[in-house]
Amino acid sequence: MNLAGADIIIVVLDPTIVEGSAVIGGLGLAQYSRIEYAQKVQKLFSVLEKSNPNKQFFYAVCITKADLIPGSRYLHPDALIEAFFGPEMLDVVDTIGSERAQTFTTSSFGYLPGTDKPNAQMNEYERIEIKDVKNWKPYGVEYPFFWAFESKERKLLEEILRKSFWGKMMRKNVLRNYVSYPKAKYEN
Repeated sequence: MNLAGADIIIVVLDPTIVEGSAVIGGLGLAQYSRIEYAQKVQKLFSVLEKSNPNKQFFYAVCITKADLIPGSRYLHPDALIEAFFGPEMLDVVDTIGSERAQTFTTSSFGYLPGTDKPNAQMNEYERIEIKDVKNWKPYGVEYPFFWAFESKERKLLEEILRKSFWGKMMRKNVLRNYVSYPKAKYEN
């Protein structure tokens, strides 16, 4: 299966490769300007949307390495996207619409237990590695999947309910009693 056949697209935004964000962990890996990065994501969206115009893709746009961004646990991802990737990137995500595109803050390394300190460090080869393997707990990586699964389920449920008389009659009650997946703290 190719990307155009997928229902859910996970777009990972890496703040360490954007100019002006070298302060994050002191990595200094900048490869793209904010505008160049936004253009690349816009191109991805455009190619996917044109590749299958009858399909409605769900886009989970994730800021990775959130543990390296001070306070990222408590800020909405849209604010972080604007701060680290510029308003152009937020505009690109907004072109898809909130029904099909959602932003998330994630970290594959997570935080040291009971702190806001990253569980990541730079090794002697200038690569990021995990500090405390025994307390490895990725942060937020489940939320894009929960959102995507729930979006798909609710869409299918709506389609099923529309097909029958009783479904139409029970629609509001069924949707009101739908048990949602857990949400990130900034979404509650």
